Amino acid sequence: MKTATYTIYTNGTSLFTLENYAPSAGVCDANGITIHSEVSQLKKMAMHSQGALHYVYGIGDSIALKGAALKRGAVLGAFTVA
Repeated sequence: MKTATYTIYTNGTSLFTLENYAPSAGVCDANGITIHSEVSQLKKMAMHSQGALHYVYGIGDSIALKGAALKRGAVLGAFTVA
């Protein structure tokens, strides 16, 4: 049985998931958003609970995430950080 993996992105400052994007659709070289790693659901949840990972919801221009130090509860353009 194959375990589901989740894509972790980085903008050079923070680690985050893009919950409303397909794994490769979240990459934007022009805005410095690249894939950092792929992890299991348990690892993703552990990273989030430790504050090392942010869940980002929404669909919009990823320039709002460019180089941003993400913080829970923040709204960046069309994105909400949890």
